[in-house]
Formats: sequence, C-alpha cells, structure tokens
Amino acid sequence: MFWQEVIKDPFVCLFHWLPESKIAAMSKAIFLMALPGQLILGVVVAAKTHSWLGGLVMVPITVLTGYYIARKISLKS
Repeated sequence: MFWQEVIKDPFVCLFHWLPESKIAAMSKAIFLMALPGQLILGVVVAAKTHSWLGGLVMVPITVLTGYYIARKISLKS
C-alpha cells in the first residue's frame, strides 16, 4: 500500500506517466503482489472445506476476488 511513496521516488519520476497509466500499473502491481497469498489461501480453503473438485472452483474465485479488490484499491488513490 506504499504506492504513493513509490510513484514519488526520484527514479520513477524520471519517466512521464499518464494518470491512466499510473492507475493501471498500481492495479497490476497490487494484484501480482497479492497473487501468491491468494493462491495458497484458495488451496487451503478448498482442501479443508471441499473436495478437489471444489478446489478447481475455489482457487479461480479467490484470484478473481483479488483482481477486483486490487482494481478497487487502485481507483481510490
């Protein structure tokens, strides 16, 4: 959640960013950083509560949820 600090870094400021590019980059960065944890969480929840067939449904649901949460967070900033 340190996006504001990262975007103000002197190295990053060397590049000219459009406002739309900043939002898209922030959304992708948040999603990709959260993805390993989401995958592990989805597998654990599926293994504990459902069969492996349920895991095939649960893991994509956790990834999609993470994607939409990352988009929502990036649009707030």
